[in-house]
Parts: sequence; structure tokens; C-alpha cells
Amino acid sequence: MGEPLDVAGTSFVVLNVESMSPRSGLREIRVMFQATAGATDIQLSRGNVRILAQGRTHRPVEGLPATSLRAGTQRQLWVRFEIEEPLRQPVLSFTDDMFAPRGEVRRALAGF
Repeated sequence: MGEPLDVAGTSFVVLNVESMSPRSGLREIRVMFQATAGATDIQLSRGNVRILAQGRTHRPVEGLPATSLRAGTQRQLWVRFEIEEPLRQPVLSFTDDMFAPRGEVRRALAGF
């Protein structure tokens, strides 16, 4: 997981992925990652992180409020997903909408 994923000069490194099944029946997936801004300042928010699986897009429900990273700075961030069904072949997607065309990198995850 620790390999950097680069999108339009911004680097993302997945640090940890945890999956829990609380009593509510929803599966909680928490992703910790590190973001490093490239040559320009960037803005990140929950909208920049998604899990793609079985033709559906899952968006985080908590974590990563709108965050500004100055050029060359690094920050550790997290997001939490709540997903009803088990996921087969999930893919973690990072996007950066500060650049045109919009950049995206994907990383396959273990099933949950």
C-alpha cells in the first residue's frame, strides 16, 4: 500500500485501511493516507476520495474537511465510509479537481 500515487503533481500514499462491522449492519471502512502537494497549492475535500466497486461509487461520510495544502507541504488525512454490502474487488480512487483535465489515480484494495 505504501507506494505513492501521483495525480497532477500531488502525491497520495495510503497508510492504512481498516474495516469494521458494527452492530448497525453497515460496514465501516476507514482509510488513512498522506497527501503531498506538488509545485502549487491544492484544495482537498471528501469529494476527492471514493471507493469504486461492483459498478457503484461510495463516498466518505466523515473525515477530510476542506483542506488547503501549500505547495511542497505534506499532511496525514483520513476518511470514513459506511457501506451496506460486502465489496468485491474494491478500488480506492483519488482525484484532484484543481487541474484540467481532472486527474485520477486508482489503487486496488483487498475485499471487505
